[in-house]
Amino acid sequence: MRHLFVSLILLAGLQAPVQAQQEIQFWHAMGGVLGNSLDLLVQRFNESQQDYRVVGVHKGSYEDTMIAALAQHRIGTGPHIVQVSEIGTAHMMVAPSAYVPVWQ
Repeated sequence: MRHLFVSLILLAGLQAPVQAQQEIQFWHAMGGVLGNSLDLLVQRFNESQQDYRVVGVHKGSYEDTMIAALAQHRIGTGPHIVQVSEIGTAHMMVAPSAYVPVWQ
């Protein structure tokens, strides 16, 4: 009887729904040593919890990153988070549907 109870508990555990991590695409312009540091931060974040998984993608210069994000936005795809320089912020403001400020 005891083995049946343990088997039922194990079987119930196998039937529990598995919730997938929510993937967050993060495009950035950090290369070299700063890019390596950012990669380590992303890795540490991903290892620290199971709900989210950040995928950091180096897209080149600040300008290249912003242009790629805007182009992808126009076709309905693109990253969840984009690193934009101070100068790039003005360009992003021209397309208000392309961004949501982080504080929101």
